[in-house]
Amino acid sequence: AVVSTQSTGSGAMGQYKRASMLREMNKAYAAFNHPHPTSGAPVSTGNWGCGAFGGHIQLKSMLQWAVASETGRPLLYYTFGEDVAEFMDKVADVLLKNKVTVGKLMEAVVSTQST
Repeated sequence: AVVSTQSTGSGAMGQYKRASMLREMNKAYAAFNHPHPTSGAPVSTGNWGCGAFGGHIQLKSMLQWAVASETGRPLLYYTFGEDVAEFMDKVADVLLKNKVTVGKLMEAVVSTQST
């Protein structure tokens, strides 16, 4: 099944507002949390809203990863050759090694929010 999401141009700093992050996570939840014929099938995703909409790749990837974890779906994240996305494997390794929970990850992400 193919599920699509839509991006809004909330701007560079607007994406760090709690409401914007929750909106992104709700979209990801709606896309990732649906019955799939194959139990545990991975979610294939990428840089949502990071092109013309100016989204921050690191933020969007962490939000999607958190939601995929909460829905019990493996995540296949495609960076589309963006140099800025090269860090993701290293960050994932550090978070997993240190047993960082989705809750702790989201606390850290939300702490970056703008007012």
